[in-house]
Amino acid sequence: MTNSLLACSPQRELVMAQVGSLSIAIEHRTDPPTTVAAPGSEWHGLCLFLGGTARSLALRDTLGARLVGLAPGSLKIEPANCPQWMSWNGEAETLRVRLSPVALDATAADVIGGRAGPMALTPCEMAGDPIVERILLGLLDEAQSSGPGGQLCMESLEQLLHVQLLRRYARADPAAVVQGTSLSARQVRRVVEFIEARLEEPLTLNDLARAAGVSRSRLACGFRRSTGHTPHAYLVWQRIGRAQAALISGDETILAIAVRCGFESASHFAATFRRIVGITPSDFRKRSRR
Repeated sequence: MTNSLLACSPQRELVMAQVGSLSIAIEHRTDPPTTVAAPGSEWHGLCLFLGGTARSLALRDTLGARLVGLAPGSLKIEPANCPQWMSWNGEAETLRVRLSPVALDATAADVIGGRAGPMALTPCEMAGDPIVERILLGLLDEAQSSGPGGQLCMESLEQLLHVQLLRRYARADPAAVVQGTSLSARQVRRVVEFIEARLEEPLTLNDLARAAGVSRSRLACGFRRSTGHTPHAYLVWQRIGRAQAALISGDETILAIAVRCGFESASHFAATFRRIVGITPSDFRKRSRR
């Protein structure tokens, strides 16, 4: 996967990740004042401005030439096969994400149904979108960490990003995007039983989708719509619940409990446990035995 804009622009690369089989690539970078002319990429691109001294962006693409302002949180959407010329007037820290159009079309087919065809994104020039911003920052955080369930979390975030893009920036009926996405009670039960039987394993969204008998996109959207929780959140909460039971009833070490509950290290287990329960595993064990 190549992108000539990324290849020809001077940069100080901070992190670059293409996770597993995901059809997405993430790059956190800082560029000096630069002018770039780039042919269209075969991938959709998202550029989130995080900070720096740059305050404006001169831009020329299929919509014409214009000057747009820059502020932290500004989002630029670059549709596939859209050539562009850009020039910014100061250092720019950005988070860039590239998406496969094939994967976006597959999500559209799952959540819209047979009416969906190839989806074309509409160019967006440095507008704010808090939902997309949170998803992109979540992708970056997961790409930089190695916690349990990371692959599943990345896949879930990728699907959420697809749905938000389809709702706001694709040439499709936004109201249709949310129709028909719930799972049946039997499908939810299959996923829940599958998770509970394999809490110690590195589960992926594909694993859960196969258990439910649906596509990955349908699972990601439908599980949350049916239960109020993402598959990743449910997985983490179930792991913490098993850990609480082990801390109360047994004498295993914190590390042994962490491994048995699917965490890769005691430190990550402790941090996740404290975030959800409010205290450390050691303090929880002490309080439960008073």
